[in-house]
Amino acid sequence: MKILNKKMLEFLFGFIIGVWAGQSVPLPSVGNYFETFWAQKPQQVVEKVDEESGPIFTGEMHTTVPP
Repeated sequence: MKILNKKMLEFLFGFIIGVWAGQSVPLPSVGNYFETFWAQKPQQVVEKVDEESGPIFTGEMHTTVPP
């Protein structure tokens, strides 16, 4: 019976301290965490200069194969 009373006191003190801590310390919202975790952050588009947009070949084109 003595062990049961000790465990009951530990439970009551833990419960009271837990309720007090829950009221005085703001706990993070799990829903907000998932929304920010799964939400895609907008990616900044960096304008890239396309160097290959000009003509690829500017030389002469031979129509015959050299011997």
